[in-house]
Amino acid sequence: FWGIIAPIIMYMPFFIRKKKNFFSRQKRMRYGGLINSYKESVYFWGLFIMIIKLVMLLTYSLVEDAKVGGIVSMLLIFIYLNLFEWLSPYNEKRFKRLEKLCIWCYLLTIFITLFAA
Repeated sequence: FWGIIAPIIMYMPFFIRKKKNFFSRQKRMRYGGLINSYKESVYFWGLFIMIIKLVMLLTYSLVEDAKVGGIVSMLLIFIYLNLFEWLSPYNEKRFKRLEKLCIWCYLLTIFITLFAA
């Protein structure tokens, strides 16, 4: 329950005051890690990442068959990859490159875990 509510509460100021100079230098210093790496148009990307990770964790916890959990996780990561490519959330290209590498590492890890046994 708190895994869903806490991130939403953290991001409420962004949803409420987005148009009211929320991305000023002072606000960026205050909320640093939540918004600094992302473009203003996709300020919610950190929340999206938290939700994807939570859904993946719940999938592995609640699904009895590990292969089904792995396939669902791979599907979620592919959805994440497509949204990542479409929205291009990072301000800097090096962050985009690193995130893309991490996504492919996630997929490779899950694939090896599923089919190596």
